Amino acid sequence: MDAKAQAVYAAIWTEGLDDLPYRVLEAAFRKTLRECLYWPIKVANIREHVDRTKKAALPEEAVLAWEKVLAIRREHFNPDFPQYLTRAVAMLPERVQRAARASGIFQEVSDPDQIHVWGKKRFIESYVNWNEIEENEFLLPDGEIKNLMIEFAKTKALPE
Repeated sequence: MDAKAQAVYAAIWTEGLDDLPYRVLEAAFRKTLRECLYWPIKVANIREHVDRTKKAALPEEAVLAWEKVLAIRREHFNPDFPQYLTRAVAMLPERVQRAARASGIFQEVSDPDQIHVWGKKRFIESYVNWNEIEENEFLLPDGEIKNLMIEFAKTKALPE
């Protein structure tokens, strides 16, 4: 392989992996080298291990976010004074807010045990599915149809 081809090859690898921190890259390379059945290794092989690790850690992250939301409910939920809850929820990231809305945790319920069972389940499902929703947000390709849809949405949007 000549020098020009090597430079192009290195540029492709750099572009494919430049968003990953060094620690993550090192672990992914080691795992790929141990488990990869075919040579040469591709960027997709390394990305596969990173994605698998992220998916494995996501439910635990969701449980920690649930505990934070539950603490906010305990401290700030009062139907007579909703502004305290509103302020506390506004401090949360959008992903956690959306999962909290999906769980219904901030609704007034007669049986608080239902929040811990069904609310937690819906919260975790919504939290885990966030990436799929975000990835599918921009599926419409650039072009005339997308521009027409944007213009139509602007006509139906509330004034700022």
